[in-house]
Amino acid sequence: MKTLRAISMIAAAFFAARAAVAAGRPAGEVYGHQVLPILQEKCLKCHGEEKTKGGLDLTTLAGALKGGKEGEVIVPGRSRDSVLFQQIRDKEMPPKDAEKITYEELQIIAQWIDSSEFPDAATLKAQATSAVHDRAKKLWSFQPPVRPALPEVKDSARVRSPVDRFVLAKLDANQLSFSPDADRRTLIRRVYFNLIGLPPKPEEIEAFVSSKDPQAFEKVVDHLLASPHYGERWGRHWLDVAGWAESSLLIGDAVRPGFWRYRDWVIRAFNDDKPYDQFVREQLAGDELTHWRDADRFDDDTIAKLTATGFLRCPPDGTDNQPITQEEKRFATQQTAVEVATKALLGLTMNCVRCHDHKYDPITQREYYQMIAIFQPAYDPEKWIPGMVNQFSAGPVRAIPLADRAGREAFARHIEDLGRRNMELSYQKENGIPNKYRDRYVGEHLDELPANLDRALIEKALTREERQRTKEEKAAVYAAAKHFNLGPERLKKIFPDIIPEQKENQRQQKALAVEGQNVGEVIWALWDVSADPTPARLLIRGEFKKPAQEVPPGILQTLDRSDAPWQPPTADATRQTTGRRLAFAEWITRPDHPLTARVMVNRIWQYHFGTGLVATPDDFGTRGAKPSHPELLDWLAREFVESGWSIKHIHRLILNSTTYQQMSGDPSALLASFPRRRLEAEAIRDAMLDVSGLLDRKMFGISIATEACDDGSFDVPADDGGRYRRSVYLSTRRSQLPTFLTLFDAPSMDTNWPKRNDSAIAPQALALMNHPFVLECADAFAARILADGGTNAERLQRAYLLAYGRAPRADEHTLFAELLTKTSPDTERATWRTITHALLAASEFLYVD
Repeated sequence: MKTLRAISMIAAAFFAARAAVAAGRPAGEVYGHQVLPILQEKCLKCHGEEKTKGGLDLTTLAGALKGGKEGEVIVPGRSRDSVLFQQIRDKEMPPKDAEKITYEELQIIAQWIDSSEFPDAATLKAQATSAVHDRAKKLWSFQPPVRPALPEVKDSARVRSPVDRFVLAKLDANQLSFSPDADRRTLIRRVYFNLIGLPPKPEEIEAFVSSKDPQAFEKVVDHLLASPHYGERWGRHWLDVAGWAESSLLIGDAVRPGFWRYRDWVIRAFNDDKPYDQFVREQLAGDELTHWRDADRFDDDTIAKLTATGFLRCPPDGTDNQPITQEEKRFATQQTAVEVATKALLGLTMNCVRCHDHKYDPITQREYYQMIAIFQPAYDPEKWIPGMVNQFSAGPVRAIPLADRAGREAFARHIEDLGRRNMELSYQKENGIPNKYRDRYVGEHLDELPANLDRALIEKALTREERQRTKEEKAAVYAAAKHFNLGPERLKKIFPDIIPEQKENQRQQKALAVEGQNVGEVIWALWDVSADPTPARLLIRGEFKKPAQEVPPGILQTLDRSDAPWQPPTADATRQTTGRRLAFAEWITRPDHPLTARVMVNRIWQYHFGTGLVATPDDFGTRGAKPSHPELLDWLAREFVESGWSIKHIHRLILNSTTYQQMSGDPSALLASFPRRRLEAEAIRDAMLDVSGLLDRKMFGISIATEACDDGSFDVPADDGGRYRRSVYLSTRRSQLPTFLTLFDAPSMDTNWPKRNDSAIAPQALALMNHPFVLECADAFAARILADGGTNAERLQRAYLLAYGRAPRADEHTLFAELLTKTSPDTERATWRTITHALLAASEFLYVD
């Protein structure tokens, strides 16, 4: 049976390998994805990384086909005649002291040789770049955007903005046209929610509806872009893109007190219309734009630039708050930060390139680790600084105190002291306290030990604390304890005093944990740990325990300029930073970069229409969606750069267009109508607070904490004075997001979130019926309507204007009028609460036309 099972396993592996290397695929593609990872682990140490024994270089397909000094090692189509296959099969290679290639891996190599389409020698010689890089020639997003001419259209009377010409041209080609303009009540509600995430006041609606000014809508747009609430709305969008949350997720999901400063920096940046190139540079390298280390006190500009680097601290950090900082968590944190940054800024997915060349996009594994090398000085696995206050080990923390130089030095000493004290308490809990009583018992019963135990050695060991004993002494005492069966429970029965000691230890640990969280005013920034970082290395199959050749800092070759290639800064011993991230930021924000402007204007479009011109906002690669209007995307990208990277300028171009101002209808890739959309979770909550009169418009500062409720949900405590503030100011602890928001698809930020889900599920309806927050808002809304006075008909009109921006229809008026005729002074508040509850829970409140 064992033999049959072994044969079955080998056969399964063979066919799995055969399926993995499909016949007819290009040899270079299969080599990079299937074969090279095997050779990297087992062969490249001798044939490609640091040396090429026998003249054989297996790092590329061209090198493998060229062979070595003794000739070719691969015969295309004939694996059994290929020296490479023969030497692996016969166990001649890798050498005896190296890890052998498995049978399954050999089958992958054999199938590759037998089934792939190999290029001829002339083709290989003619290739200036690798097969991976050749893909860039066919990929639209890797070509610099060029401003196209504005197209001619049939109905130029509908053109309000250059945007319209591109959309109309495509509609013309499909015998379609724009939908009629939306009515003014619909339009003002749409733009208010789009730009500030709050409904317009009835007075604002009526002023716009009755205005005869032909530029009335443009003035509404300008008014909203100048509103401080604009930054709250659009800052929340960017926080999704960055993956911002105030906790570590892993190991207890501990909160970083003060990380709200990055949120506030983002809101201010949007309100100030900070040029996007500057916005990017400060987030990637704000620390390298200021001499903060030499400052006695930080000025506002220094604080802002350091705070901006919180962008690179947003992803989960598995090295936070760990008893033992696991090395693999350091690499994962480093890699995730780089991958989120490239998704957010370049619209490229890099995750799979940890292990091999990208299967579809022109990105090699080497280039991935060259990008890692840019960030290595800040996220250096060999010189690691924990992501937050690490209560379990002495050492620094990746936070900068908002204090003068002396205060910053005192902070560092305090953190080290916390670590030492906690290490001692942890030791006493696990070893010191129980072992003290264990040693006491052993010492009192030495005469009872069997002859095979060394009593003299045990007696000598007991004269010293366990941490000072030799290995042999520790083993001897352990053997004695085992003989007496001195486990934890038995020790507590023999020595009851151990229990209060352990409780006191636990009390001190809890007190120390609170002290560790009270770190004072800090900035959770990123900075270079040293100007002499550990060299970055390519990791075989992405495994940190299998480092290969050293790689220098570098960028993606196919996005670089041949006439002015990117160069890392030269080493300078006088600097306290490498300058690598700043050089990278300057490259990303160069005006002709193929991706940066395209990716951001696509995000702006997405947040206005629900779907971007490229429907996959974080993937502008081969597997991403093709742009629905490529000429419009490129025109906007060039306009964005030439406007000084002004986000508000792009808003105006889009919002003042007929494309945006159409009636709503079914979603259309050709934009023949405006897509009806459900509000995001935060906008739903904020709108309920606003129409009910409860909204607290205070801006900035410490986040409003959430707590666990008896039913397992999470909500803001009922006695919290800030509970009515906008949702952007609620705590974003990943494991304790307000349940009401998560029901409407607010993400927990396990990574960044470029596009929210838009679900419609039964629990949403149940929450709208029963959630205490909704009921509270409905009651306050009713009180507001009653306080406004007037007849019931006037009150109903006011309620509809507040909730929907319109008057009730005849059937709605009749429905509620009948209900109101049955009310009395004692039931008036309850009746109006029923009405306002119905208004808040209806689809019209949740959706924007």
